[in-house]
Amino acid sequence: MHSGGASGNRDICPVIHEYRNPDRPNELARHSHEVSGRDIFEPELNACCAAVNRCRRTSDQTALSIANVVSDRDESENGRVDQDIRVIMDKRLCALRGATTVNADSPAQIADATAELLTELMSRNGLDASDVISAIFTVTPDIVSDFPARAARDLGWEEVSLLCTTEIAVTGALGHCIRVLIHAESARDRSLIRHVYLRGAKSLRPDLISE
Repeated sequence: MHSGGASGNRDICPVIHEYRNPDRPNELARHSHEVSGRDIFEPELNACCAAVNRCRRTSDQTALSIANVVSDRDESENGRVDQDIRVIMDKRLCALRGATTVNADSPAQIADATAELLTELMSRNGLDASDVISAIFTVTPDIVSDFPARAARDLGWEEVSLLCTTEIAVTGALGHCIRVLIHAESARDRSLIRHVYLRGAKSLRPDLISE
């Protein structure tokens, strides 16, 4: 019997040593039926099974605690991410129109009038340069001394795509006029976008004079 006990001891040692593995109780119980000298090691097997169960409960509690912490962290982080995404997604592409005039074709007047127009457009719509995607300027054929886009660059629109072109020469149209079409990201509804017409260009959109 001693010999059988020794054999049984050798057989159950790997199982006993791995009792911390929470997946082992069934294997341990199954293995106990196969070892010789089972009656001798029955108390030891029972003790190991109890240890496994305690380990499993502790492991489950630890795993649950870790899961809760991770869940809370993920929920918190996802909340921040979701909030950031919501802020980004609330913004949509919008188009702003504006126009102004100069008294004469000179670089100084073009720069001054363009800067005034762009500043007013940004202010009335709650935008800054980082919201602007692109801007297309047109000038009437009587303006040739400078590009309106230069004034935009001077305002810090370094990351904005800018383009200048000549307005169609329609007979009787307003002269010395600078127009702009701005594409920007805004959280405002389209109905709340404010277009800006200054100086002599107010006559192009009299419905906006009160704004």
